[in-house]
Amino acid sequence: KDVSKYYKHETSSLIVEWNLGGHSMGAYNALQAWAASDDESELPSVILKNKKSVSRMGSDIVVWAGGNLVDGVVPNLRINRRPPLRVLVLNGSKDGIVKMSPQQKRELLSRLPKSTTELRTIKGANHSGFASYDTASKKSSTFAMNGPRTISLEAQHSEACSQTIRFL
Repeated sequence: KDVSKYYKHETSSLIVEWNLGGHSMGAYNALQAWAASDDESELPSVILKNKKSVSRMGSDIVVWAGGNLVDGVVPNLRINRRPPLRVLVLNGSKDGIVKMSPQQKRELLSRLPKSTTELRTIKGANHSGFASYDTASKKSSTFAMNGPRTISLEAQHSEACSQTIRFL
């Protein structure tokens, strides 16, 4: 589908940058996808229908409710690229699934860009509050581990979105 018609621009070409992100295991997939290319020229891109516009992967990754599974899951992203990779790791203070020990936090930070990684926490937020689950999912045993949220789901969604927008 030609998406260039949805953008108003004054030049004859358009560059659309999109970034990666995910919740829980999807966040780890975003980190791994970015690491899958050896250099910037290998980052996924698409030439749009008008042949003058390019859609390409940007250099920002947003991780919601992730970061504690480091060994074998988080690739080494301390590589020099232009523009530099920026990573936001946003977790909840009440997350019962992603509980990072000081050692896990050190290991995570050792694999992410030193000067462009931000670790943030939403007070009162839990694991499932970064998403919207159906009723059947809420009855699973995994869902019970996700921690007692002390803020409303709407407040957690709003804060996660606000922090993500500020980061991007």
